[in-house]
Amino acid sequence: METDILTKATILYEAGSYKNAIDECVHFLESDQFKDYDKKSELYEIMALCSLFETNTPLNDKANKIFYKLISLAANEATNSQRISELDKNVYDSLFKWEEKALKYHLNKLKSNFCMDSYKEYLPIWVKFSEISYIYSQTIAAVCKEKSFERPDHFKTFEDNYDREVEYEVACEMFDKTRYYFENNNSGDKDFLLDIIKRTLDQLGTERLLLHIDSKGETDYKEKYPDLYLKALKKAAEIDYFEVSAIVYSPNGCMYILNDIDSESREKALQKLSRLYEKIQQLDPDFIAPTLPSATGLIAQLSNNKEKTGGCYIATAVYGSYDCPQVWTLRRYRDNTLAKTWFGRAFIRTYYFFSPTLVKLFGKTNWFRLLWKPYLDKKVKRLHDLGVEDTPYNDKRR
Repeated sequence: METDILTKATILYEAGSYKNAIDECVHFLESDQFKDYDKKSELYEIMALCSLFETNTPLNDKANKIFYKLISLAANEATNSQRISELDKNVYDSLFKWEEKALKYHLNKLKSNFCMDSYKEYLPIWVKFSEISYIYSQTIAAVCKEKSFERPDHFKTFEDNYDREVEYEVACEMFDKTRYYFENNNSGDKDFLLDIIKRTLDQLGTERLLLHIDSKGETDYKEKYPDLYLKALKKAAEIDYFEVSAIVYSPNGCMYILNDIDSESREKALQKLSRLYEKIQQLDPDFIAPTLPSATGLIAQLSNNKEKTGGCYIATAVYGSYDCPQVWTLRRYRDNTLAKTWFGRAFIRTYYFFSPTLVKLFGKTNWFRLLWKPYLDKKVKRLHDLGVEDTPYNDKRR
């Protein structure tokens, strides 16, 4: 007895032979047997799922259009509400499995060859997943309305079938690689880095992963996925900390705050971060929260003082702040002593020509700080002995 085409296509689909399954179905659709076939809806459904799994990324618009068309055909061939519910459950379960497959593909790509293409694909990838699900749900809704079928509740079909760890891994990997790339190849593109940060935080905060840290769904999620919940909280805190504390460099070496917000907003962000650390410590008593940066220190000052002609780049990198006693001392020496002689002014120009590049390339490394700190400590001590103060200081215009 000849195997039914739907059975044959399903076997090929489950074996991962998506193209072969589609070819078999297309061949059957072109035959005389298709006209009287009583499972057209199911056949279009298996073709739609094969077209979905044949691609590794949601960014293939041509493949997406084929999926939408086949789903529309499958829904329109349905003869009752039960068939629509069955279709909806199968497709939604498959959508999330396909998303997991696409995420694993992207994760492997990130780990093996991180490049600009990774950025370009990452930023819109989640939007596409949402778009595909939305267009699909609208298709089903339109058919249900036209045929007076009861609309299925698809949100109950995938809750326990989706691997949230993959979402978490991709979000973390993308942020970690982006931060490393940015710190070592700083282009001064703050908006781009903020897009990465916000996209990653948003992904850690979706209803399928962390929900929202302060939302009503947090308790359920914490009880259902306690390990992943704690890991996601820690990663969210790490990203938040980076956003409020990191500085970037423009192409000419000037230092700027990563996230341009005023002092009051920064204080609120730090308070929120502090509450997040407390939440983590409740779940993990051994967790040691890092010292929070000052809301009015280096970054805020650089953000609000765009007219500065330059900062003590190396000293700031070594001491970790533009506004600390050692750097105040050196800035006073620069403005009140060096700037008053031709030799001193030449030194300042040379310093500002080379130091931004040095700090941009090596300022985050321990060896760079260890190399310069003994010299700067000795210099600062000598200036103190000469009477140069280490109290708060505002730069002079030069």
